[in-house]
Amino acid sequence: MVRGGPWPTARGGQPVRGTAVPPAVSNVVLVPVTGPGRFFLPPRSTIPGVFVKPVQRRKSLAVNVDGVVIGGDAPVVVQSMTNTDTADVESTFDQVRLLADAGSELVRVTVNNDDAAQALPEIVSRLRAHGYTTPIVGDFHYNGHLLLTRYPEAARALAKLRINPGNVGTKHRDANFTKIIEVALEYDKPIRIGVNWGSLDQRLLTELMDENAARDEPM
Repeated sequence: MVRGGPWPTARGGQPVRGTAVPPAVSNVVLVPVTGPGRFFLPPRSTIPGVFVKPVQRRKSLAVNVDGVVIGGDAPVVVQSMTNTDTADVESTFDQVRLLADAGSELVRVTVNNDDAAQALPEIVSRLRAHGYTTPIVGDFHYNGHLLLTRYPEAARALAKLRINPGNVGTKHRDANFTKIIEVALEYDKPIRIGVNWGSLDQRLLTELMDENAARDEPM
């Protein structure tokens, strides 16, 4: 059970940014450091029954997302995602605030249609008016090249774009991918290229699976 204050003083440990309300992790004490919303896992010797293996982070390029640095030597950043209809400005605005208050340093929203794209400037504007500087990340699938071209104000409002190269537009995926990159360059926005099993290009997936099946010893 994660225990609340008064928090113990621990030495060592790798700083990790986390939520303001620690998740329920069995037998682990999260110690707040350097201000609200940031915790680190104490050394293994201070946690009875829990063994913590040090994590060796791979070297990566530091990317600045509207003041939040990801990669390089920066602490791990917490990102969350809304589950609202982004076109519903009020509910999306409210949920982003709740996530930010809980310690989320980036918040991702789905941008799946015209209404969602049109809502983005208003959502971001309201957040800034209420003192929230949390960068908003746009999650695009299939039609991102169209939405970003059609609604440049949405591209300007976002702090970062997230796309999956496997579903940026069927037959013309290369051209559509290029269009998204061009928009990102025009508005100076970083891009996360996020690939996962569920959205891999099916033609490529089938080709690789066939190649594997033809091996003397399939993997």
